[in-house]
Amino acid sequence: MKVLYLANGLPHYFNLVLSKLNASPGMEVVVVAPRGPGRHIGDGVFQSRDGIGFRIVELEEYANRLFAGFRGLPRLLLRERPDVIVFPEYLLTGFFLHPGLALARRIVGAKLVQKSIPFLLPDYETARERLRGPLPPPVTAIGRLLKALGLREPMLRGALALRAYCYRRLDAHVNYVDAAREIFGSYGVEPDRICVTRNSPDTDAMRRTEAALQATGDAPVRQPLRLLHVGRLVAEKRVDLLLEAMPLVRARQPQAELVVVGDGPRRTAFEAQAARLGLAGAVRFAGPVYDPLVLGRHFLSASVFVLPGLGGLSINEAMFYGMAIVCSAGDGTEKFLVREGYNGTFFRADDRDSLAEAILRLMADPQELQRMGERSRGIIEREVNIDTVIDAYRKAFSRACA
Repeated sequence: MKVLYLANGLPHYFNLVLSKLNASPGMEVVVVAPRGPGRHIGDGVFQSRDGIGFRIVELEEYANRLFAGFRGLPRLLLRERPDVIVFPEYLLTGFFLHPGLALARRIVGAKLVQKSIPFLLPDYETARERLRGPLPPPVTAIGRLLKALGLREPMLRGALALRAYCYRRLDAHVNYVDAAREIFGSYGVEPDRICVTRNSPDTDAMRRTEAALQATGDAPVRQPLRLLHVGRLVAEKRVDLLLEAMPLVRARQPQAELVVVGDGPRRTAFEAQAARLGLAGAVRFAGPVYDPLVLGRHFLSASVFVLPGLGGLSINEAMFYGMAIVCSAGDGTEKFLVREGYNGTFFRADDRDSLAEAILRLMADPQELQRMGERSRGIIEREVNIDTVIDAYRKAFSRACA
């Protein structure tokens, strides 16, 4: 089976998944990547070509008022003749509105599979209800003209209907979260076309990293009062909230400390905030870390992983390395991975006091904290790892082609 994967970039973590998928029996993966950094990839996402085990084709991105796409994609389809095309949601309508792309796909007979994390996608009725209420003011000249002509609301309703139609016409949806079944089902997608693959880093590689660290004469030692956060330093990750909670945590656990791994546009602001809060000796910004051994050492040296805002895959990494988790609402994957009182705890989103209390609950009993970390590792070993994810993708593609 040949899979053409349309990517918004080459993030290092998903390159590992695609490389594993390409190496699995009877599977060939060809990745179409943007020429350049990519218009649709998040700020600060680390992209790399190191260790890539699949073929890459670079194409120029474009966007108009109807759809986004890659220049030359119809010709590429006719040349590569894939069995399956996997794409992110922002490319959806192009497969139906671009005549050349729609024709090439039909000639080749490729099946369409959308990959998404629909945690921000409202169900169909909610989306329709929002269009009945007051709409935000238009920000473009065309939007203002449509409003003046009384055409803006009908156009938005038409766009929603088109999106629902496109969802229903796809051969499969692959998603990280269980909520996808209800969300896409509300748009009329048949249940057997909605596949939950979940997401995982390369846990095989992480096992090798863990073994290498444990074999050294300087193996990491777990610190029961050390918190860890790993992620891009952007506003939606809410590291500012975690910093606000730290004085409350240290008021009852004076030895508590925090290590922040990552880089991004908000790093300078977060460092200044830590200084203003008097946390200079309790918070360490380690910067970006991509060396698996160095990153693994950070995970194995802390006991509580804190995700104060949006995020997802870092939870899997922390759980693999045996950490208890504190989080609120991430990208939806946390609803399956983190189990209240079993391997972690939840706090009220955007609530500093709730976050501090959640951290203190876990720190109050070091033995239970250790057991939580062991349960986290068990969930990864049994339920969500690179093997389960690859198997789920293969089943989804087979279902699409059936």
